[in-house]
Amino acid sequence: MSTTFIYTGGVIAKGPTESEVYVMDWSSEHLQAGVTIANSVWTITRISGAPSPLMTKDSESIPAGARTTQVRLLGGVIGQQYDVSNTITTTETPPRIKDRSFTVTIEDL
Repeated sequence: MSTTFIYTGGVIAKGPTESEVYVMDWSSEHLQAGVTIANSVWTITRISGAPSPLMTKDSESIPAGARTTQVRLLGGVIGQQYDVSNTITTTETPPRIKDRSFTVTIEDL
């Protein structure tokens, strides 16, 4: 299993049988120095394609250093397209809530 770094607005092609870990690097674009991530929630919304089976997620985490988040995406059917969104809460006072997303297209790779 490999790891892929993703960026806001990016488009990722994924095979239907692939199981891949995706990492959102919040430090490079969205967090000031010294700010870390207290909470992370990943959401998958189907944009197009057959209604099932859907792509799923697991292994959501905030790796050491707390400035990136990650999720593993599994499954999907060729032709399906998804919006994958990551909502974080920062450790600032008061905490800020930020949301960024990218698109996953299921393709025969």
